[in-house]
Amino acid sequence: MPRDAQGLELTGSPDSVESYNRAIADYYALGGDPVGGLKAALARDNRFALAPTAIAALFLAGGFRPDHAEVARALKAARALAGRATPRERLHLEAVETWAEGRLRDATGIWEEILVEHPTDALALRLAQDGYFFLGSSAALRDSVARVWP
Repeated sequence: MPRDAQGLELTGSPDSVESYNRAIADYYALGGDPVGGLKAALARDNRFALAPTAIAALFLAGGFRPDHAEVARALKAARALAGRATPRERLHLEAVETWAEGRLRDATGIWEEILVEHPTDALALRLAQDGYFFLGSSAALRDSVARVWP
């Protein structure tokens, strides 16, 4: 199984994981086109389970409503691929679905759960950070990073 830039296993092909890594780098840099990169990853391997989950998450982070066609389409694709996903990837899907249900505080808790087992999960860390920012939880924003700091 290929690994992302942080060494975590992903269900995608090596080419799709390369696109995923670029998309996550863009997400951290607040530049480029992270959604486009994730769509490219999915185009390179239509069985890459984390890609549609991350697409839905980024649309939600961008202010799209859960019933928006892009979010709904990405979540539908993610659910269809969940059976082949790793447990960590399935937790990401659970977190995004929880956010889409309007329970962002619970979703950030799931990303924190991921970070306990996988402190280098860049997507989980950034989504937890975004969640705490949207919730106005400055102490949690600080503490989330402190918990995974080496």
